[in-house]
Amino acid sequence: MINVPTNAAVIAATQAQAEEALRAGNALLCFDIVERAADRGLRTPELEYLSILSLAHCGSTQMALDRYHEAQAQAPQLSQDWLALEGRLFKDLAQQGGAATRFMYERAAQSYWQAFEKTGGYFSAINAATMFAFAGDTARARAIAADVLALTEAPAARSELERYNQQVSRAEAALLLGDLPRCRAALQAANQLEGDNRTARARTVRQLQLLCRHLRADKRIPDVLVVPPQIWVFRDEAIEIADLDAAMIGALERLTLPVGNLRGGRVQLGLQAPVDLCVVECMASRGASVSVVIAGSREQMVARWQAQYGSAWSMRLARALDEAHEVSEAPGFLPSEPLWTRHAVTTRSMGWSLLTPEQIRSEWIGLMVVPKSAAPGFDVVTLPASRVRELERNLLDVHCPLSEEPRMKGVRERRLCAVLVADVSGVDGWAEEQRPLFLSRAWAPVATAVAGAGNKVLEHRAWGSKLALICADATCATELALALRDQFSDPDADQIGAARLGVRVLLHFGPLFVGDDPFTQGLLCYGSQVALAQSGVESLPAGVVLATEAFSARLVLEAADAYRVSYVGEMALAGSARRSRLFSPQRNS
Repeated sequence: MINVPTNAAVIAATQAQAEEALRAGNALLCFDIVERAADRGLRTPELEYLSILSLAHCGSTQMALDRYHEAQAQAPQLSQDWLALEGRLFKDLAQQGGAATRFMYERAAQSYWQAFEKTGGYFSAINAATMFAFAGDTARARAIAADVLALTEAPAARSELERYNQQVSRAEAALLLGDLPRCRAALQAANQLEGDNRTARARTVRQLQLLCRHLRADKRIPDVLVVPPQIWVFRDEAIEIADLDAAMIGALERLTLPVGNLRGGRVQLGLQAPVDLCVVECMASRGASVSVVIAGSREQMVARWQAQYGSAWSMRLARALDEAHEVSEAPGFLPSEPLWTRHAVTTRSMGWSLLTPEQIRSEWIGLMVVPKSAAPGFDVVTLPASRVRELERNLLDVHCPLSEEPRMKGVRERRLCAVLVADVSGVDGWAEEQRPLFLSRAWAPVATAVAGAGNKVLEHRAWGSKLALICADATCATELALALRDQFSDPDADQIGAARLGVRVLLHFGPLFVGDDPFTQGLLCYGSQVALAQSGVESLPAGVVLATEAFSARLVLEAADAYRVSYVGEMALAGSARRSRLFSPQRNS
């Protein structure tokens, strides 16, 4: 007899999976897990709380706040976590900066204080105290902090997370009161608890850092609380996969690492060969959450390893992919270009490792797998900052390395390119005599912007209300996409009816063929990734500019100072059999 799980069991399992993802510092995965459950009709206040909280951790704070108010209006919740969530969202908005910063801190303080008045919880109280301090009401902040110290004198809570929150609240209260020895002692006690909870520790440290800066206190105080690191692993080009022999494989399985406790650490790397797999297994065995980027689908990769390395390695690969924290698939690469594929997968993994939002960011460590200098085998060494910067430059060079794919007639090269596809809705409703205005006036500013980008736009094509641009880098594509959105949201554009139009833009990044167009004598870019973007844009609502995970990972590598991305969620794009993660790119203020 087959036991069919009840909804309650499925909800409990879903909540446990989402909470585990959030503990590991993977807010994107937490949000995806809860939203997939909601699509299946599984909704509870606890899951909605996790959904909104993870959305805020992803950097989509305004979207999270809108969802919070909508949910609270439909079914008011009274738990401390739920009531304090509004304060947390206003706090995150305040920390984005801008003219409304003080107002947002005041709103956060009031929300936390109301949560405390209704529940009596010290977590709400200490956050209210710190928000009042940031808003300039130092006297009230210190008075509440004194009350928090008294509240946390109560017997230790039963759960480890509650004991952790009790100690860090006590530390924050002591810091507000200027009692630094008591603050350090409480942080030392907290450091023995929730060692693998990256999210809780990262948020605590970030708030303490801001508070130390505000109070002009010793900035080393937050360092007492250790946050598990984010680790990116690079494999040295000197390692030739074909040269692996039994002695080297044995050495791979006895790797030593230049980092200490990995429990709770988040590791990201490109997985292409047995060397990489051994690193994945080594890291996972030491308590790290390992996420990998692979070329193509899991099924394709396992079949490729079966043919290339044999059944033992393919079975180990399949097990590692099943047990990995996350697997990100990079499609569009050819079997005949392994070196170029490795370059692209490595670049993708580095950008992916930097997508972690600021709220839950921790120390970023680069590691490199290198051949041993004397004996057969490999070492894992720490990448110095200068070497990381050198790698970034090399990885971002679109011409290095060129694909190994043999030159074909009409094809100049294989390149990694940014694809921008825009679709303007509403044109179909125009009268016949209005339509020429669309080309001459609505597209004209966009054409000017494209011309200004110079040779960074490899190809442009417009047909009817659609536009496709192939750009040399993600930065150029982002600026053109945002300019396009601004053009159709400009109130003055109503002279051509553009105010009644809606533009939707999809940004993607992937491998393309760049060849010669026999009709225009210019460049022609084509491949499966162009087709994916062209069909996928039809799934988007009007008025948005959204980017795939591949594009977002590239953008944070190219121009993190100029742009940021916030997570929107998964969507089934037309033309793709899989749901895609989508992000909203924005200019930094």
